[in-house]
Amino acid sequence: MTPEKISLWDSSEYDCGASYGFMPNIHAYLHKEDNGAGRPAMIVVPGGGYAYCAGGEADIVAKRFFGEGFQVFVLSYTADPIKLGPLKKRPMKDLSRAVRMVRSRAGEWNTDPGKIILCGFSAGGHLCASTAVHSKELDDEYLRECGPDAPYAGISCRPDAMFLCYPVISSGARAHRGSFEALLGNDPDPAELEWYSAEKNVTSDTPPCFIWHTVTDESVPCENSLLFAAALKEKKIKFALHLFSTGRHGLSLADENWAKGHFENNYTYEQARCLLAAAKKGELTVTDDQFAVLEALAVREYGEETPVPEIAAWPQLALTWLAGIL
Repeated sequence: MTPEKISLWDSSEYDCGASYGFMPNIHAYLHKEDNGAGRPAMIVVPGGGYAYCAGGEADIVAKRFFGEGFQVFVLSYTADPIKLGPLKKRPMKDLSRAVRMVRSRAGEWNTDPGKIILCGFSAGGHLCASTAVHSKELDDEYLRECGPDAPYAGISCRPDAMFLCYPVISSGARAHRGSFEALLGNDPDPAELEWYSAEKNVTSDTPPCFIWHTVTDESVPCENSLLFAAALKEKKIKFALHLFSTGRHGLSLADENWAKGHFENNYTYEQARCLLAAAKKGELTVTDDQFAVLEALAVREYGEETPVPEIAAWPQLALTWLAGIL
């Protein structure tokens, strides 16, 4: 199926000077038939260390949960492939906008506005967790900056549940440094690091969460998930935590479909393609190394992998857990 691309912002609202034509967006996978009650909505948030949005955590994930009856939206958020400058809250603004849009257009898209689930991978998991723990602050900030007449003003960006898959969580000793450098630069303020460390900002209003990680993840240590689970437990938030015995980082669905590495609708690298086009036209000055990074992302290909049956069970585990939550 071919999803519908929907821009999150118009040009007057989007303030990222390094976009070069890229506009954050969602790709919508929608059931056309009305089930009479509104389907649960899922926003899939790929990882990529805040440098890009990984294609292997996008289309195939959307189709998996579309097959379970969800209305699914894949978020392509602002990233920084070539270190043009700290992103700060820009990705969080994109995800907040996506949640508000999906909630606001529930009637049009046949969704239940009280059943919006975020499904984030790696840095996308950090983006989901950060948006969730700071949702009230983000809502207040949006109203303060944009006013009550702004699009989607007064509509909460708080999700109703989350699936966090090998998430980046902590800015502390077990941090994925590349993600925090992309967000905050190489010399961040300690207070900013604290604010972006999701486990330190869990509140009693943080939504329920299903978390999974592999014990052998060397890129984002599983302690990230353990720290977040401990913080959820302390605040008495419902959660489930699954630690799988083996497997590298970035396994996505870990099933046969993922292992083939031939992902359709590989749209999540649009920002890299926009930057590459600008570099070729001389509108963006880049080094040879930066050009090579953009070129690789613009034509991103995946080799074949080996399925991991133990990990491939996670979507069903998550759905079983969710049925008891919402």
